[in-house]
Amino acid sequence: MAENRPKEDLSEFEKLAEPVTIIANYRDREEALLLSNRLQGRKKFFLLDENDSIIGQKHKFAKGDEVIRVNFNAPFDKIKEKVDEIYEEGEHIVVFPERHATGQLGLQQIHPLAARLARAYTGGRIMAVVVEMEGHNEAGQMELYAAPMAQLEMAADEAPDDASKLRLLLEEAELRSFDCERTLMQVLFDAAARYGMDKVVYTQPMPAMELSYKDIIQKGYALGIELGKRHKPGSRVGLMLPTSAATPMVFFACQFAGLVPAMINFTSGAEAVLASCATAKVEAVYSSRRLLEQSLPANRVADAINAQGNVPVVFLDDMRDTLPLSTKLKAWLKSRKPGIDPDTPGAQTKPEDEALLLFSSGSEGDPKTIVLTHRNLCSNIYQVLARLDVHDDEHMINILPVFHSFGMMGGVLLPFARGFKACQFPSPLRYRDIVELIRKEKFTCMFSTSTFFGRYGSAAENKEDMASLRLLVAGGEKLRDGVRELWKSKFGKDLYEGYGVTETSPAVSLSTEHAKRPGSIGLPMPGMQFRLTPQEGITEGGVLEIKGPNVMKGYLQPDGTLAAPPEGWHSTGDVVKIDKDGFLYIVGRVKRFAKIAGEMVPMVRVENALAKVKEDAMIAVIAVPDEERGEKLIAFSQDMNVTLEQMQQAVQAADLPALWAPQEIVYMEDSEFPLLGTGKFDYPTMARRYAAGGGVRSQPSA
Repeated sequence: MAENRPKEDLSEFEKLAEPVTIIANYRDREEALLLSNRLQGRKKFFLLDENDSIIGQKHKFAKGDEVIRVNFNAPFDKIKEKVDEIYEEGEHIVVFPERHATGQLGLQQIHPLAARLARAYTGGRIMAVVVEMEGHNEAGQMELYAAPMAQLEMAADEAPDDASKLRLLLEEAELRSFDCERTLMQVLFDAAARYGMDKVVYTQPMPAMELSYKDIIQKGYALGIELGKRHKPGSRVGLMLPTSAATPMVFFACQFAGLVPAMINFTSGAEAVLASCATAKVEAVYSSRRLLEQSLPANRVADAINAQGNVPVVFLDDMRDTLPLSTKLKAWLKSRKPGIDPDTPGAQTKPEDEALLLFSSGSEGDPKTIVLTHRNLCSNIYQVLARLDVHDDEHMINILPVFHSFGMMGGVLLPFARGFKACQFPSPLRYRDIVELIRKEKFTCMFSTSTFFGRYGSAAENKEDMASLRLLVAGGEKLRDGVRELWKSKFGKDLYEGYGVTETSPAVSLSTEHAKRPGSIGLPMPGMQFRLTPQEGITEGGVLEIKGPNVMKGYLQPDGTLAAPPEGWHSTGDVVKIDKDGFLYIVGRVKRFAKIAGEMVPMVRVENALAKVKEDAMIAVIAVPDEERGEKLIAFSQDMNVTLEQMQQAVQAADLPALWAPQEIVYMEDSEFPLLGTGKFDYPTMARRYAAGGGVRSQPSA
C-alpha cells in the first residue's frame, strides 16, 4: 500500500440513491477513462472541453457513457442547449473544473460551470472524487476517493462563491485520500519507504550537516533508547534547541521513546519558561551547549532552571559523546527492520495520544500550554498538502524557530511527510546571510513572517537574489501591504498569505496561486468547520471559531487537568470577515482593538497603513489609557526619521479616520525593538516599556 494512503474509498458514491454532478481533479487524461470505468452504476455524461484531446479516445470510455463537448466559456444557455440534446434525465454528469489535464499536484484554476450544471440537472447535488496518481496500490492501479455528497443552494444564476465551493469539495476529497489516523512515527516510516531511506530531509549550513531518513531513524532509535532509560513512556520532557538539522532527529527520538516533547521558547524569558515547565510537569530539559554559547536568552533560561533545582538541564552533546556501543548496535539493528520495531515504546502510541506540547507566544499576555495529539498534527499536515502544490524535489529554507507552531509544521513536519529537503538556519535575524544562502543554494520554498519577509526583501540587492524561490508562504502575523508590494515589485514574486493559531496545529487558511484575493488569508482548510460569532462594539465581521481534527486536545492547566475546547470549538480571538467568494480576511484581534472616544479601532489596520510610511521601518501600535478619549494609540519604531506627521498622512491616505492616528512615537534602537522569536511584535513588552518611560519620545500630538 502506498505511503499514508488508506484503501480506495468510494463508499460515499456507492450509496448514492439519486443522480449527482461529479467533479474530479484532472492531472492526467487517463483519469477521465479511470472515472468512467471505475464508477459503476448509473450512466455517466462527461462534459469535456471541446479542445480536450481525450475526446479522441471516446472508445475507451465505459460502455454506455457519453461525452458532451462544450466551450466552458460560452454563455450558459448555449451550453445547456448542447447538454439538453444528449443528457438523459436521472443520470450522472461528470465535470472537470480544471478543464484541461494539468500535470500538477495542486489544484489549478477552477471553473464554476459544474455548480450551475448541478443546479440545472441534479437538484444541486454534487460530489467530489479525486484520482490519486501517487496513491498506486500494490497492483499498480490509481486509487479513487469520494467525499460525501454536498447540496448546493439552488439559485437562478451562478453564485459568486461557486468556484471556491468546488475547490473546497475537491480538497475535502483529497484529504480523504490521506490516512490521518496515524502517529508521527508511522508517517515517518511510511515516508522513508516511499521516498527512500537515503533521501536527505534535513540539512544545515553551519556546521554542515545532512540527515536522511536512515539517519533520522537510526540516530533517533539510539537516542530514544537512552531517553527511555531516564523516563517512562508518556512522560513529558522539555526540548530547548535551535533551528538545526539535529533538532528534528531529537524530536523523533522522543517519539521513539514514547515521550512527549515540550518545545521551550527560550526567547520568552526565564519567568515564562519556568511557569511553562511547571505546568507541563517536564521531567528534564534537553538542550545543547552550542545553543547556550551562542544565545544569551537561552543561557539565562538554563541558569534559571538550574537555580530553581526542580528540573535538570541535560546536554545532548554529552549524551552523544557517551553513547554506549551496545546502544548504537541495537539502534542499527532496529533501523534495518522494515517498519517500526514493535518493541519500541513509541510503537504503542495511538493517534489520540499527546504528540507535542507548545506554548503560545505570549504576544498578548502569559503563555498557554497547548496539547496537540498525533491526530491533530497528522490532520494538519494533510490539510496543508491537500491545499498546497508542494513537490518532493522542493528545497526549503527554514528560518523559523521550532518552538513556534509555524516553524514546527512548515520547517519540520511537512518536509519529512512529503519527502522534500529543508535547510535549517539557526537565526532569522541574519538577513544578509540568509539572502546570500538563498542565492547560493537555489532554494525553491520559504515560509516566514511578514516582518522577516520585509527584512529579507530589503536586504536583497537585486531580482536574481530571490530568483529560485517558487513557493513563498507568509504567516504568523498579518502580511503587511508594503511587504507584499515590495516582493512583487522588486522580485516579481507573490507572497501567499496563510493564517493559523497554535491551537489548530496551526494552519487554518491559506492562499494559493489560483485561490487568492488581495489582503485575504485565503480559503479555510479542508476538513474544518468554522463560524463567526458577533462581538459587542465590533460591526465588521465576527470572532472566528474553528472545529476539526486539527483542533488541539486542550489547554494544560497548572493542576494537571486539561481544558478541552467546548464541544470541540476553539475560539481564536481573531475578528474575521468573509467575502462573497468565501475568502477570509483578518479585521483584528479582539484584544487588539482600542476604544477611542467610544469607537472600536482595529490596531492591525492602523499598522497596515503605517507600514507604508517607510519601506524598512518597523512600526507597531499599542493602546494606552487617555483621560479625554478613553484610550489613545502610541506607535513604536526603530527609525528616528519617522514622524507623527508622516503617520497622520499615511492614515489619511488609507482612508482611515484621523482619530485613528497615533498620538506619540516611542523610538527604540533596532537591537532593542521588542520582537518575539518569530518576528512578531511583542506588545506586552512595549506596554511595559512605555509605562516605565523607556525609549526616546516624540512630542505628543496636540
